[in-house]
Amino acid sequence: MKWNKFFIYIIVLLMVSAGFVVYIIYGFGKPNAKPAIPTPITTFEECEKAGYPVYFPRPRLCVADGKTFVETLR
Repeated sequence: MKWNKFFIYIIVLLMVSAGFVVYIIYGFGKPNAKPAIPTPITTFEECEKAGYPVYFPRPRLCVADGKTFVETLR
């Protein structure tokens, strides 16, 4: 009976050790991807370049984050 408990403890210890090794190899030391900091959009051109929807009456309109930007006609 004592040998059975001994083997169970050894198996649990090996499994914990294996899990720790896997964590070190695959989860430790990898750089975390930093989320991109969005730049505030202040002009129609920036809004258009960022890929927000552009509406085509003249002057064109671009809507980003609840703000509407109007194209400056020259």
